[in-house]
Amino acid sequence: MSNHPAPLSATRVLGDTVYVSGQVGVDADGRIPESFADEVNAAIGNLAAALESAGSGLEHVVRIGVYLTDHEYFAEMNQLYRDRFAEPYPARTTAVTGLAVPGLRFEIDAIAAVR
Repeated sequence: MSNHPAPLSATRVLGDTVYVSGQVGVDADGRIPESFADEVNAAIGNLAAALESAGSGLEHVVRIGVYLTDHEYFAEMNQLYRDRFAEPYPARTTAVTGLAVPGLRFEIDAIAAVR
């Protein structure tokens, strides 16, 4: 039985592939950081932790989905993304959309190889 409020798994492993549900940048108390950069870095940190728990890591990511609430964040997100992922970069889709939790500006999901 899961204590997660939504009917989903944070990660699922099938064979040598791990699928990570959308990760957001909230602190331990569930608060959204004031700065967009802090939110992105926290979300990518949460993604890294989810991957690690499933036997993978950021260096094994092959596909990323990025969700922004405003296209104005695109350039800043790209720079922060470059700081956390190395070439060859994962294949990526970036969409501008609403997010399920009010106040969030960024969400990221991933598919990665298990080490």
